Amino acid sequence: MPFQKGHKLSKGRPEGSKNVATIAKEERRAIFDSEVSQVFISKIHEARPEYLLDQFLGKSPDEVKLSGEIKTDHSWTEAEILAIKSGVKNKLANDKR
Repeated sequence: MPFQKGHKLSKGRPEGSKNVATIAKEERRAIFDSEVSQVFISKIHEARPEYLLDQFLGKSPDEVKLSGEIKTDHSWTEAEILAIKSGVKNKLANDKR
C-alpha cells in the first residue's frame, strides 16, 4: 500500500509563507517608499520656513485688530516698554500651553 492509514499528505505551501509575486510587490513598495521619503525630506529642507509655518499654524490674517486705545502723541517710558514686552511674553507663554 503506498499510503498508510492515519498519515496526512502535504497540502501545498505552508501556512504563512508568501508567494513570489507578493514578495516582489513588497520589495518594490519598500524601495518606492524609501525614495519618496528621501525626495520629501529634500523638499522640506529647500522650503522656506514661512511656508512650513503657514502649513502648521495657518496663514496670518491680513488685518491686525487692535483692542484698546492707541497712543499717538506719546513718548513711551522705559517702564511702559518693559510692561508691554512682559505682557507679550506672558501671552506667548500662555498660548503655548
